[in-house]
Formats: sequence, structure tokens, C-alpha cells
Amino acid sequence: MIFGTGLVSTGLADSAALILGNNSTIAGFTITNPEPYSGVTLSAVHVPGEPSYVIFGITIRNNTLTGTVGGAGVHMQSSNQAGTGNIISGNTIVSNFRGISNPYSNTVIKVENNLISQNKVGIDLIANTDFNTNADLGGGSTGSVGNNTITCNEFYDLVTSPSNTIILYAKNNHWDHTPPTEGVSADIMRSSSSSIFTSGMSLGAPHCNP
Repeated sequence: MIFGTGLVSTGLADSAALILGNNSTIAGFTITNPEPYSGVTLSAVHVPGEPSYVIFGITIRNNTLTGTVGGAGVHMQSSNQAGTGNIISGNTIVSNFRGISNPYSNTVIKVENNLISQNKVGIDLIANTDFNTNADLGGGSTGSVGNNTITCNEFYDLVTSPSNTIILYAKNNHWDHTPPTEGVSADIMRSSSSSIFTSGMSLGAPHCNP
């Protein structure tokens, strides 16, 4: 188990239980950052992409990321660089404020075979530009098989940029509703001009939301 908190960088209040560098793998751990929400970036696993802020070659596999009530199970550092080769697979990501956060980033992540549940927000993807897709949740460019269970998250299961026009592949996943609902307190929040492909969907069990 990895339980604790440490500064992400000198001079910043942001904290993480684990900082994962490029070309690194973390697998088979339970990881928690117990700090309460305080307006700074908190996470169980923080991926900074230092020193160039290009994030590449990270694998987060078969972990339990839980109890980071003030932040994210996984937080990808904001970056204008198109990092690739990043995989989040086979994890149980529960009871955090956010499950996976990839904000204002061009870093592409392959997300498959995860349980993402009982967070405030399941997956938070805010792209930098129009048509930039910074995650493959199933059937996209990285070859993700999907098979993510994204259910029972309090506010939203999936949030994408409310202002950018993006195309996101999220096929073959399990949701609270079929098809996933959109709008306030729904499965998905997105801009009206964005497209999210969810074919091959099924209902997650247990079905927890009305």
C-alpha cells in the first residue's frame, strides 16, 4: 500500500502519494492521498512529464486507487505536447473526487478494463483545442478495447470540455444508462458540438442511478 502525501514540485502546494515518471509502470498497489480538498491539485498518482512536460510511456495497471477525497486517482499534468504510449488499464478507481483527470492536455491516454465508480466525477477530460482527443476509452486511435465500467459517480461519469469541439471514442463500455444520458447530473457532460461514440455499450451492474 502507498498511503501519504508529498509535494509535487518545490514552490507548489500540489501534492501526490506517488509521482510517476516517463517510461515507468506502477502495478498491483493500493494508493491513497488522504488530504482533504483545499483548492490545490491533489492526487494518488501524479504524472508530471518532467522536465519537458511531454508525458510518454507511463503504465498504471491493476492498482486500487481509492480514498483521495480531495483530488484525483490519476492526474495527468496539463501539457501542450502530444505525449503518447500511456496506458491506464485494469484498475479499480473508486471513492475519489475525480477518478481520472487529464485537464487542458494534449497527452493521449489509452483507458481500458477499469472500474471507475463512486467518485464525484468519473473521468474528467478537458482538451486544449478543438478536435483534440486526449483519451481513447474504447475503439479509438490507441486500440483501447473499452470494457471500462463507468458507473455510480455522483456528478458525472464522464466530463469533456464544455467549450471545445472534440471527437471521443468511448465504445464497448458499461454505463449507468443505455444509451448514456447527457446534461445535468447525467452520465456524460459535453459541448453540444462534440461527438462521443458509445456503441457497444451495456448497462453496468449494479445499476445505481435513477
